[in-house]
Amino acid sequence: MAVDLNRVIEQVSKEKGIDKTIVVSAVEEMMHSAARRTFGAERNIESRFNPDLGEVELFEIKTVVDHGQVPAPKWSWRTPTPSTIPTPRWATRF
Repeated sequence: MAVDLNRVIEQVSKEKGIDKTIVVSAVEEMMHSAARRTFGAERNIESRFNPDLGEVELFEIKTVVDHGQVPAPKWSWRTPTPSTIPTPRWATRF
């Protein structure tokens, strides 16, 4: 059963005496926080309440670039040397 979020927001606003925009902001922030936990904090996610649908919509913001404009990676492959390979703890006990 779908919940009409418009009615819930209106009811909470009246019962608690809180401005409707504050309730809407709290619901948007709650959904934004849940989306970040679900999809990862590194994603650029926005949440907006849509009063026409009675839903909070989530959007992931991405940057589209031309294939030739992709920046070079900030890492590089290198062959491990004995000085860069960590010694296991058990190997130092003997």
